[in-house]
Amino acid sequence: MKKNAALLLIPTALSPEDEPHPMVRLLLPEIDFFICERIRTTRRWLRSIDPDYDIDGRIFFEYDKHSQRFPLAPIRKEWMSGKTGALTSEAGTPAVADPGYEVVAHAHREGIPVKPLPGNNAIILGLMSSGLNGNQFTYHGYFPIQPSELKKKLNALHPAIRNGYTQIFIETPYRNQRTIQMLIQTLPPDYRLSVSSDLLSPSMKIRTLTIQEWKNIDTRYLHKVPAVFYIGR
Repeated sequence: MKKNAALLLIPTALSPEDEPHPMVRLLLPEIDFFICERIRTTRRWLRSIDPDYDIDGRIFFEYDKHSQRFPLAPIRKEWMSGKTGALTSEAGTPAVADPGYEVVAHAHREGIPVKPLPGNNAIILGLMSSGLNGNQFTYHGYFPIQPSELKKKLNALHPAIRNGYTQIFIETPYRNQRTIQMLIQTLPPDYRLSVSSDLLSPSMKIRTLTIQEWKNIDTRYLHKVPAVFYIGR
C-alpha cells in the first residue's frame, strides 16, 4: 500500500448558504475518488464551491440502494494503489445518520488512515439549539411510518424521557406535518418538542415548545422541508 492512501470524511452543505470549512477547500485537490450516496448530488456540491474543480478527473462510487451496500471491492482497489478517497453525505456529516459508516469501518479493517474534516451536522446543530438535554440523548433515525407503530414507539420512550434523555428523530419531509400532528395527539402535554427545520437557510426555524403549546401552532411551514425532531422534558 502506498503512503497516500487515506479516507477523508467531508461534510457537505446543509443549504446553499452553508459554506465549506477552509480545510475542505484546501484538501479537495488531493482527492482522487469520492464515495457518495448519489453521484449527482456530490458533483453538484463540488461545482457549487469550485466551478473550476476537475470533477471529470475524479472517480465516483455510489451507494447501491437495492443491495444497501457501497462497492467496497473497487474502493479497496483504489486504496491499494495509493489513492486518497473522500466520503461525502447527501447533506451534512458523513457516517452520522448516514450509511457511510460502512465505508469508515472498511477503511479501519484495511488499515487506511481516516481523517475527519470540520463541517456542519443537522442533528447536532438542532440539539445545540433545542434547550433539551445535550448530555444524554438517543438518536432513532426515521419515525415509524405506520401510525400504530409510531404510537407504540413513542409509548416505549416514556421511561427514558422521564429520566432526562432527549429522543431525536428525523422524518421524510413530505410526512413532517402528519408526524408532528401524531406527536401532538400522542405525547403528554407537558413534554417538550423541539423542531429544527431548514437549518442554515434564510427560512430556518428552531422552535421548542410544550406539546400543549404546539397545539396552537400552524405547522404548515414544515411541509416538504428538512427537519429534525427532539422530544424531552
